[in-house]
Parts: sequence; structure tokens; C-alpha cells
Amino acid sequence: LRPPAQRLSGPLVLLQAGRVSADKGVHTAVEALGILVREYGAGALRLCIAGSGPADYLAALRDQAERAGVAGLVEFLGWQPRQAMPALMARGHVLLLPSVHEEAFARVVLEAMAAGLAVVGTLAGGTGEVLQHETTGLAFAAGDSASLAAQIGRLLDEPDLRLRLATAGQQL
Repeated sequence: LRPPAQRLSGPLVLLQAGRVSADKGVHTAVEALGILVREYGAGALRLCIAGSGPADYLAALRDQAERAGVAGLVEFLGWQPRQAMPALMARGHVLLLPSVHEEAFARVVLEAMAAGLAVVGTLAGGTGEVLQHETTGLAFAAGDSASLAAQIGRLLDEPDLRLRLATAGQQL
């Protein structure tokens, strides 16, 4: 296990990993990024979307990013093999889990915590078993991009919070 990144030397890298579809709420993450740039003036961000999904949904996400003025901050990585995930997580700082449906349990949350990432996600389904708001991560209401933006904004404003959450998640 690598310890969580102490200080950032560049942008805060947000990672969304898994199937890219409407029920996974990826559009919520793109919208939150737009809010952060527009309302908070936060430009030191990157959103990496790792996964595949329906072509029309991916096209809609690209369109959404373009309209929100954040296309240059969003990287669509496509499907990634399991063996690529450790390196992908090593370059990230925060895992986003914006699911809007009741997932049984998102294994990617445990993988991200073990990799030293802070987690910001919804508590839909089994995620609430490990994502404890303010202790092992930050929670927001499913589909609420403004709330997601506020939680990410906290991590930008309070670097020690990101480190504390990532450390607690890794210990768990």
C-alpha cells in the first residue's frame, strides 16, 4: 500500500471508474465539475473517466463537458483492464462514486481506499457500509451535482481533510 499523497503538486485528479452509464451518475460528476469551474473558479482539477458504456451516453457526456466549458478538464480513458487499475489509481487523488441506483456493493470503493484515495460518493446501496460521511469519505445525495461540487470544493479548500479521509479509508 502506498500512503495517500501528502500534498498536491498539480491539479486534484478525480477518478470515476467502472461502467459509464446513466445509472452510474457520471453526468452528475461532469455537471459538478462545471459548477466548480463556473461558481468556484476552480481550474486545478481533472476528471478521469475510466470505463466503457453506451456510445450515445458517452457522446452526451462529451457534449455536456463541452457545453459546461470543462472539456479540457475531462479525460475519457475508455475501458481499462483490471491490471491497469493500480497505476490509474496511483495518479488519482479522489474516487468519485456518483451512482444513482442501489448498487449491492461497489468494490471500486475498497480498491480506491486501499490505494490511498479519498472517496466522495452516494450512499446508494451497500456503499454506506464503508463510506462513512466525514470519517472515511464524503457523501452527497444521488443526482445532486451541486452537493457533489460542494464536497469536492471542500477537498480543494481543506487539503488536510482529503489526507485525513484517505488515511482513514486506507486503514479501514
